[in-house]
Amino acid sequence: ILRPDGKSHDWSIDYDPGANGGGGRITVQFDGKEQTLDLRPGHKKSGATFDRFGILNCQSGGHYVEVYLDDLEYTARPDEE
Repeated sequence: ILRPDGKSHDWSIDYDPGANGGGGRITVQFDGKEQTLDLRPGHKKSGATFDRFGILNCQSGGHYVEVYLDDLEYTARPDEE
């Protein structure tokens, strides 16, 4: 949960298809903390494509959210398999 504190937050998401013995790994960093997730065997074979990401989901209710994105950097390279 991100509390609205008015502060900037540094974050990144990295997908390495060759990590985890070729099984794939997702690494997320947020404000200096890192979490990794090794994909389970067979996940890559299901045919998922990482071609975008979501920041907010659609919500109903009475509150609004202001989101500012700055200094974004997008990198991509062909699948190395």
